[in-house]
This record gives sequence, C-alpha cells and structure tokens, in this order.
Amino acid sequence: MVAFRQHNLLDPLVETPFDLVFLKNVLIYFDPASKKQVIANVRAMVRPGGMLIAGAAEGVADLLRDFQRIESWLLRKPLS
Repeated sequence: MVAFRQHNLLDPLVETPFDLVFLKNVLIYFDPASKKQVIANVRAMVRPGGMLIAGAAEGVADLLRDFQRIESWLLRKPLS
C-alpha cells in the first residue's frame, strides 16, 4: 500500500491526504519563502491525526506550531 513517485514540493498535490509524510533533509536546501510554501502544501496533504517526520535541520519548527510535537522529529496534525 505504498506508492513512490516524483513531485515538486513547491506545487500543490491533488491526492487523498496521507497518514505519514517524510520531510527529512529536504528543506535545508530551500529559502525561507519556499519552505513556507512547501509546508503549506504538506499541511494540506497530511490527514487530521496524521504524522509528519521532519528533521530539526529543516528549520521549519516555527511553521509547524499547529502540529503536536511527539518527538523532536515526529509531529501529529491536530484532528480539528
């Protein structure tokens, strides 16, 4: 039940929301405006209650304050 495909993170993704999204060692190469856009796109693609894995080096903790931090690298999207 896993599918892999290429996608530009700066573009919105039209899919059913995901249970889990990995953003590890990806956003360190993006400028602040691009990071903000990617996080907005990812936020829309994580289902309520879903998980996001993001490394501390991504520099997006301030953009994910609405997510519940489970571990330094593991966040849960609120149900509402």
